[in-house]
Amino acid sequence: MVGAEDTCGLDLDVQIQRLPREPPEQPASALTAAWSRCSMCTSARKASGRDEEMEGQVPIKLISLEGPFERRGLRAWDVMWNSSFAELNGRELTIHDVFEDERTLLAYVVLSEHLEVQRISPTEWCLAPPSDLSPPCRELQFTWQARDEFCADRWVEALRNVCQPDAPLAAGENSEGKEEDEEKDEAVGLLAPDPMLLSALLSPGLLGFVALDPKAFKVMVYMWSQIAEILSGAAAITPDTDERREAKLSLEQSGRPFRAAKTYFEASLLGDDDVELHKYLEASHAFAGVLALMGSWTAPLAKEGYKNGDMINSRIDQAPASCRAMLQKEVDEEIHGPGGRLSEPSGATGILWTYRGLSLWLELWRRAAIPSMWEGAPPTDLLKASFNHAYCKTTKRYHGWVMETGVSVATTLIPNWEKVWPNFAASPAELEQDVREWCEVMDRLMPRFAAMISEFDMDDVRKTY
Repeated sequence: MVGAEDTCGLDLDVQIQRLPREPPEQPASALTAAWSRCSMCTSARKASGRDEEMEGQVPIKLISLEGPFERRGLRAWDVMWNSSFAELNGRELTIHDVFEDERTLLAYVVLSEHLEVQRISPTEWCLAPPSDLSPPCRELQFTWQARDEFCADRWVEALRNVCQPDAPLAAGENSEGKEEDEEKDEAVGLLAPDPMLLSALLSPGLLGFVALDPKAFKVMVYMWSQIAEILSGAAAITPDTDERREAKLSLEQSGRPFRAAKTYFEASLLGDDDVELHKYLEASHAFAGVLALMGSWTAPLAKEGYKNGDMINSRIDQAPASCRAMLQKEVDEEIHGPGGRLSEPSGATGILWTYRGLSLWLELWRRAAIPSMWEGAPPTDLLKASFNHAYCKTTKRYHGWVMETGVSVATTLIPNWEKVWPNFAASPAELEQDVREWCEVMDRLMPRFAAMISEFDMDDVRKTY
């Protein structure tokens, strides 16, 4: 087969085959799809009047590449290579593991200039932060290996193209048209999540797994029902008591929710190393107002927060209620297993998961509202990128396959940052100030939980479904 040359600024490689210059008479389905992408990119170049060599300056959203590869972890004891399949569409990278011709979703990542391609050998490379000081992307902590150097070159070229800032508009290009395209893309993203990710929730491998465990199947059905509510517009954070409703509305209608959240959480600090749980639950219920202002996609996470709060509330019967005293009581009652194996429901389980949930939101808002937290310019899809970063850093390690897939679907429903931030302040500068002050209080609160979880050996690292 003859290799295709520079359609849309890079050579495409599909299933480790070079694309023909003309489509074959009866092409395989994979090559047919790849050829249509080639034609689309070529047409786009002619329409823009730039049919000459583009040398990697193709619009990122037109880059499309897919094919199999081998991967293995970066640790010294990771010696086995696993068969995988990657799909790159613009900045969106989806990776499946392949076993006996069946694919299971491994990772879904939105790439940015905060990652770089590091060539290890003629056929091997990895994606990593440009600096050792930057946190790694947990989904991509492995080495890629192509079958030959030609295929490796194609992947490295494509990944380097997307791991860079968007190219500035050339003289004479219409910025209004670009904005219209972005609005269309955003509208499509809000109407429905990626069909591929949705199908992953009903993949034969996943269904075969959950069929063996009724509880896992129940979790998957619950996630589908939550996604269906969001898509239908029926999802909402609806507190079940007047007390919770009033706390939520106090933030939601305050005009500067993070300033109010700071006051709530600050009131829960007890002594030098403890937390007053009645005040903490009141602050957590009020924080549901922040989640409501972020959009309906947060509703399933807010419901989990209420459930964890109920576990804590069921274990406290006095005021003030010391977190340390509650955990010590559960230790004395010997209701938990050794090595941090917590019983559920329990106060410790509620503390552990509210701590993890708040860690996620704390890390997200640091990234979204404080531009200096990013190396270089913040990414264009700021809220989604901030969520992905926070999820990888805080809670992903505790989620099993079913939950990870559900979160991947949910991230496709995250709205544009420009539609969200005006709900929280009159200007980005005012929002940054409020979030910084809230973070200062949370940086006093969260280490207290971390210390008590460690002290009482309650860091249950078992994965959910």
